[in-house]
Amino acid sequence: MQKYFKSNRKSGIDISTSLLIGAIHRVCDGRGSKRSFSEFANETTLPEIANFKAGKLTSQHFWAQMDKVELKEIEAFQKEFTKKLHLDKIIDFEKLSFDTTNFFTYIDSGNNRNKLALRGHNKQKRNDLRQFSLGLLVSKNFLIPLSTYVYEGNITDQKLLSPYIKSFKSNINTIAEADKITVIFDKGGCSKGNLKDIEEEGFHYICAFSLSHKKKLAEIPLADYEIKKVKGKDILLLREEEEIWDKKRTVLLYYSSKLHEGQIRGLNKSIAAKKEKLLSLQETLKNPRTGIKTRAQLQKKLSEIINGEHGTKLFKIKIKRKKPLCFEFSFDKSHYDYITGEIFGKKALITDRSDWNTEEILSSYFSQSEIEKVFRHVKNPDHHSIRPQFHWTDQKIHVHVFICLLGFMLTCLLQKELQEQSFIAEKEKIIDTLMKVRQFNVFRLGNNKKSKTVDTRLEEMDEYTAKCYNALLKVVGK
Repeated sequence: MQKYFKSNRKSGIDISTSLLIGAIHRVCDGRGSKRSFSEFANETTLPEIANFKAGKLTSQHFWAQMDKVELKEIEAFQKEFTKKLHLDKIIDFEKLSFDTTNFFTYIDSGNNRNKLALRGHNKQKRNDLRQFSLGLLVSKNFLIPLSTYVYEGNITDQKLLSPYIKSFKSNINTIAEADKITVIFDKGGCSKGNLKDIEEEGFHYICAFSLSHKKKLAEIPLADYEIKKVKGKDILLLREEEEIWDKKRTVLLYYSSKLHEGQIRGLNKSIAAKKEKLLSLQETLKNPRTGIKTRAQLQKKLSEIINGEHGTKLFKIKIKRKKPLCFEFSFDKSHYDYITGEIFGKKALITDRSDWNTEEILSSYFSQSEIEKVFRHVKNPDHHSIRPQFHWTDQKIHVHVFICLLGFMLTCLLQKELQEQSFIAEKEKIIDTLMKVRQFNVFRLGNNKKSKTVDTRLEEMDEYTAKCYNALLKVVGK
């Protein structure tokens, strides 16, 4: 890190060391602010290892050091770090998962200097607050973030993907060949323009595709599907070559019973609500003082009620006469049976990996959901958490996110190293276990009562903690 960040020393340590110990702090205490660092460090061996005095590392120390970090320095370090991981065969570029998330903030609405924190669709339902967003591209093995992208909170996934891919391409030009990489993402980023840009940059792709763009695919009967075993499960699916957005692409249609059940529940709820409103409107029309005076007004009201959720095809409505206005409605059970029996439950993927077999395409996409684990890690309040950020400027938010993700990447590498020593555990479990290891000093006075010796020892550990610690010793001794 010292190669990429300024050597500016404060309180006896340089910027790179400040960033590193800040990352370690965030790993161990996700809720901890920079103000709480010295208290945390005093209970660890970190000051001894990194050669600093914990009491001097105040929040002002970290803020001053963070102020001097430039975004180009972070980008250069991430690029080199990714290159080393690739050269050391820790990560594989063949299949990379892309997704985004956002983090709400308490940045004041009147703070016009901050351009990152903007209002948008918040995934934690805090649409009343400003937010910033984070895009990640992670490796298939150990879910290590290879490319991070902090951006404005009001930008949608669809608008982000293209500039993100171009940025990633420039970062890996000297590391890997784009045509050897397959980017996997969900339908939020799937658009004609994005696929065109991905292809122009030389990458391959597998992505979820909304059947609303090609309704005839949804109408292919399930009887045409076949059962294939994917990741140990029987999946009902169909592979087609179809022209989508002016280009022939491989399409995988597959059936999800979970989606099917959810869609039926949603449809039944919608039908019940529409029926209730139609019955209520019939009663309203019996009142001569109703505000609906013309056939056009009634038609507009009926359209408002039945639109959406297949309502226009499920409800047949007939306006009977002009004065007094009234209508009848009926429910098309046969169309309901068709929708629930043949349309619901179907999902689609599109890809340019026509050379891959069906099982590999589908299993690769299913693995894409693993990126959600990364977001759960960086939203875990106990370890790795990006929130709360305690920063209000764009530059500080960028540096803060880098610190948090640096800590997460180090935990990923620790997990990998321990696994190679036959100790397998989740990331948070590893951190919690190692935090239980306690070291103490025994002071012994000499015969002349002036000399003394210091004996450093570890407290007795339970069997599981000892196994984890011994595996760590093997890693350190490699």
